[in-house]
Amino acid sequence: PDLHFKIIGGGSFGSSSTNFFNIYETTTITSDGATNFFNTATGNSYIFRNLGNASTKTLTVNNVYSKTATYAFISCSNSFPKTILNNCNVDFNNSVTSNSAIFHIRNVEVNGGVFKHNTNVTYPQNTGYTTVADDAFIFNNCTLIGNLGRCMLRLNNCSVITNTTSTSGIYQVTLEANNTSFNHTTTSTNPAAGFAIQSNNELVILKNCTINSDWGGVYLSGVSSVIDNCIIKSGNSWGVFRYNSGANVSNFLTIKNSTIECGNYSAVGTIYGSLGKQFDISNTTIITSGASSHCLYMNTGTYARFDNLKLKNLATPANILSRADLLTENPQINTLDNLGNIVLA
Repeated sequence: PDLHFKIIGGGSFGSSSTNFFNIYETTTITSDGATNFFNTATGNSYIFRNLGNASTKTLTVNNVYSKTATYAFISCSNSFPKTILNNCNVDFNNSVTSNSAIFHIRNVEVNGGVFKHNTNVTYPQNTGYTTVADDAFIFNNCTLIGNLGRCMLRLNNCSVITNTTSTSGIYQVTLEANNTSFNHTTTSTNPAAGFAIQSNNELVILKNCTINSDWGGVYLSGVSSVIDNCIIKSGNSWGVFRYNSGANVSNFLTIKNSTIECGNYSAVGTIYGSLGKQFDISNTTIITSGASSHCLYMNTGTYARFDNLKLKNLATPANILSRADLLTENPQINTLDNLGNIVLA
């Protein structure tokens, strides 16, 4: 039978056992918003964890607060077909080095709430499955503090805050984000790491998003991706970087209605170009402030279509576009001098 628990009046409930709640059946837990679950057990300890065969069950948690030293808020060993969290607040900002808000589960829908955890552990994470297509994590109207990775991730109306020393804030994901802000800080100076978003061999769709990063903005592979109506500001690395090591003749990167700004690297660029229309950029302003960088950097073999671009290099106005073997269809490119005046290319 389905199980329903309702907690009225709130309170703080703790456990020293490895698992606070063992889930066997479809379960719904609801509190009045003043309820704190915590776990003092060391090692692999959890608030919610399934035991036995729960492959046809659903876990729903409503209005729960949890500040704890547990390993994970939820860990379901990939068994639940659906986990739903509504208006929960999870705070794992403590000294435990291996904790995660959502660990080793599949198909999660989160509506509202704040999820905070240690910055050196990714979540949602699924170490048991290597392909991100197996997992769908949907966050609506949430604040996420901590790095995310290894999943299919959908973000709607969210705020994402990431902080790393040597890796990207969001990585190895199939990502679809709408009306979401990404704020990333890092001490990494590795050109292939330290990005706000780094997606290796997966699809990325960003719509109506803002990205503010100390290092790099978006690092993409050769898989087709879309950036639409976004503002991307990166520090000392690429704003949008495309690594294409194979002959992906049918894949593309569309950038439109956006503003991309970077520091000491080119704002938009690629290496290891191959056949196909790799770039289709329209109605976009691209700015760089690096003396040795370009607004656009297209490597040998790159093919692109440009329409209604504004390019500006704050440090070296003449150093705007670097292109080799670049094919443009119907190009309409406006470049801006150091004062912001439009100059025909």
